[in-house]
Amino acid sequence: MEFRRVVDVRAPWLDGLSRCDGDPDEALGQIRADLAQVARYKEEAAWLTKELYRRIDHWNMVWTGDEIAAPPPIVSISSRPPAWSAARLRALEFADAVADKLEETTASVQPVDADLPRLIRRALLSAALNGGLCAHGELDAFARWLGSEDPRLTRAPGQPVSMDLKLRGDVRKKLSYVSGEDDAGPFALRRWLVDGKTLAEIADILNSEGDRRSGVRAFLGRPEKLYRSLLDTLELKAPRNVGSLRAFLDGAIARAELAERRLDRAHAQLAASRVLTFGADPSSWQAALSDQPSSITATDLEAGTASLLDEEHVQAASSQRVAGVRQDPTYIRFLAVIGETRTQTGSDMTSADEKDTPLLLARRIRDAMQTRDWPDAMHLLADWYLHMLEVDGYKVGSIRRYHSTLAGIFFEQAGQVPLGHLPPEDVEELYSMILEADERSAMEYANLRGALRRMHQFARGHPRWQFPDLDEGMFAGASSTVHVRAMYISHTQFTCARNLVRRDFFDTPELAATLDSLLVFLYRTGARIGEATKAMLQHLELDETNPTLFIRPSKFGNNKTPSAHRQVRPLALMSAQEAETFGAYLGRRRLMGGEGPLFGMTHKGRVLPFSRKSVGEYLSRILRQATGVEGVSCHSLRHSAASNLYLAIAEGRDPYRHPQLDHHALGNQLTGWSMAERNKIATAVAPSHMFRDCWQALARHMGHGSPVTSFETYIHLTQFEIFRQVAPEIPEAIYAGLCNRLVAFMDVLRGSAPTVPEEIDDHESRALTVEGLYHALDLIDDGLPPSRAAGAVFAPTGDLTSRLNTARHLSRLATSAKTKALRLQPPERAGRLAPDPLDHPRRETGLAMAQALADLHEASPREVNYWLRATLGGATQSNPGTRLSTPRDLGRWLAVALQMTENLTGRWWIQLITPDRNDPALDYPDWRGVCPAKTIFSKRPQSRIANPVARVRYLMVPEDQTEPSHDPRASYAGSPVFAAHLAAILIKLRIEPES
Repeated sequence: MEFRRVVDVRAPWLDGLSRCDGDPDEALGQIRADLAQVARYKEEAAWLTKELYRRIDHWNMVWTGDEIAAPPPIVSISSRPPAWSAARLRALEFADAVADKLEETTASVQPVDADLPRLIRRALLSAALNGGLCAHGELDAFARWLGSEDPRLTRAPGQPVSMDLKLRGDVRKKLSYVSGEDDAGPFALRRWLVDGKTLAEIADILNSEGDRRSGVRAFLGRPEKLYRSLLDTLELKAPRNVGSLRAFLDGAIARAELAERRLDRAHAQLAASRVLTFGADPSSWQAALSDQPSSITATDLEAGTASLLDEEHVQAASSQRVAGVRQDPTYIRFLAVIGETRTQTGSDMTSADEKDTPLLLARRIRDAMQTRDWPDAMHLLADWYLHMLEVDGYKVGSIRRYHSTLAGIFFEQAGQVPLGHLPPEDVEELYSMILEADERSAMEYANLRGALRRMHQFARGHPRWQFPDLDEGMFAGASSTVHVRAMYISHTQFTCARNLVRRDFFDTPELAATLDSLLVFLYRTGARIGEATKAMLQHLELDETNPTLFIRPSKFGNNKTPSAHRQVRPLALMSAQEAETFGAYLGRRRLMGGEGPLFGMTHKGRVLPFSRKSVGEYLSRILRQATGVEGVSCHSLRHSAASNLYLAIAEGRDPYRHPQLDHHALGNQLTGWSMAERNKIATAVAPSHMFRDCWQALARHMGHGSPVTSFETYIHLTQFEIFRQVAPEIPEAIYAGLCNRLVAFMDVLRGSAPTVPEEIDDHESRALTVEGLYHALDLIDDGLPPSRAAGAVFAPTGDLTSRLNTARHLSRLATSAKTKALRLQPPERAGRLAPDPLDHPRRETGLAMAQALADLHEASPREVNYWLRATLGGATQSNPGTRLSTPRDLGRWLAVALQMTENLTGRWWIQLITPDRNDPALDYPDWRGVCPAKTIFSKRPQSRIANPVARVRYLMVPEDQTEPSHDPRASYAGSPVFAAHLAAILIKLRIEPES
């Protein structure tokens, strides 16, 4: 059908009934491209190619002499054949029969007539057929829950009843993944939302008398016995081709895929546990849904504040990557040999770098090994790296990963000790010190043990080192188990954390705003803390409406994996309030200087990066305080971002509302995004043309190589989408009645009240300052919205917007209606609001003058207004200085000017331009009389004027200098005009052209 539709649209003439009325090659190329989108696997691509070639051959036979060339074969991505095999169709047929029989049995056999074991088996069948519980491990955990002494259910507003199914390992089979731990030991959590039909069965079971444990004991941990028991309940026998529980559950999944709501393929894999996913940790999830505030005290935050503000924690990443004794010059040289030496090949941030090959790396290692001061530890590592490069064929990236995992700690512990022919007890002691010295996560310990085992295997067979055989138990441990820290942070908790940061750094609003923006960035984009601290300002493409950050290596750190190279658009993922906050920070960061890290602190005139470890520990402490959950860390922000984006994309793909699940209210509560914002964000991450590949798009956004990584490790809210797609609809009144029957086993969570971020209040400079006004206007000229420009300088938006009309008026101030030459802006700055920028010393002087004028205006507004009108009304781009036509005007102008520059080191130069060239002895006492002694007075005759005119300029000369300086470096004539322009905007003074 799809083939016929594509051909009829692109090339209706291909049926052979007519000639081609256009370019056949172009039409066939479009057909090939469209069919490549339709083909899902290799076999289908081959069939479509064959059918297209058959059509082309038929047309060529009809239109002999006008033959057309066939396009290349259709190439599809490599994937498995479709799951709709004959065996699966038979399993689907049997699953339908079981479902019909279950409905019939449930309707005919009342709970009072059924024994307890039969009720339990009916509940298990209902969970598989109606609840999406289609994996033996989860069914087994459900059976254990039914047989437990204290089975607990949970319900939150707008959500169906949920059940925490904790899968546990045993002596025979250990868990490969662990997502939490309680008093009974580690577990992998599947949070299951119970459908109405299964909930009715559970209500019958829990309200029945009898030994529930004995009803499940017979088939726990035995899938085939469980299968037989389930079928015996309905008096059915399994057909030969559906002889296992796995085959039956595959049929149940197929049935859900064909149901009215149509379980999609990704969630079918999740429901069957072929792709793993884990619910949020119970304590984390309950805290996210409850309204219990965490206990917050000031003393809890003092340690974090001190460590973050300590100078030693604010340093470049080159010193972060080698800490403690790793500052050894020998180790640093070795690190430089193994580290990346790629150079950027172009100015484009996305351009590829030169690739480092195994041959080049091996050559650098051999050259460096000629150094005589290398200790044995370094020689052993170098020999091992060369063996992996030249013998085992490892790639450069693998060598660097081993180096990053093992080299630093190995060099620390081995030091200068000779390592050749060590006895077994010394090697064991060295390895024990390595494994116990560094505090790492379980996964990092597993990587460390693996790297240490590989290095030992190499050294054991090398003639130079000849390490002894050791018990493999030395390298054993929990290395085969992956620990997933399934922590989730709701938007309310996140807002509480933001308020804590703002309150903690109330006296340093710049630092509070930086940390707050970093927190927003991490929570919304899902970036790693290392990616945020190593990001450079120049990595940000400054599109004001939707800037793009390129996650790429910098001098502050490298990307974790090749998949981490990506682009994120922070503002597109934020709510309106968060976008304003982050946009204001970007404006403030631009004012701090164009070099250095995106997030950092100003230190001795430079912007230096945060220490990844220190800021991570501080944010982790803040998040634990905000949530009240001990296991929450800074990395939990990444988990929460992935889960929130998942919810937004799932809702955007299918807006259907299940009667028992108000996913709109759920999205508002958990993510803090409105429905419109969620739709916008879903489109930003996974556009509509990527409907089939939306989870691949989410994985790409998170920097993962596959959606499997995202689901297994970071997304913890899949239970909602599985429920929406598989749970049968029942009236809410019936579902509420079932919940009332289970009230003794129900934990009811109350929804959390939303909180609002507190404003960052700079209590000393809350009002708009002169300098803040200048920077805000400059940001607006560069395209920043006024609200964000005001936030960048910690000023109320209204204070800035109320002055924009004055700024526009002054920017258009012209010398006359005829010439229309601008007085205050050069032609190339026409339309810009900020005063014409001067070089740094003159601009700083102008800012000081403007602030003095603002202060004087409070005491003498009339005189300051006169001074501003006289200065700006006569300003031009060609004549420096202010021209005054009478002694009275000069005296009045100088009275304000001298007060304005009272604390500055320069002097005012009054140059009197006179018409009396023939009488140079005339002294003009009326003009001299208004000039104080601290000013410089001089005369210059000019024949073209009829009356004397004074021109006043500001000079940066010593106080004892009595003669004017004609050195251009001493002239600060532009500073008073700059100050007058800025002060007039601040006090909202309009200057008319005739003034």
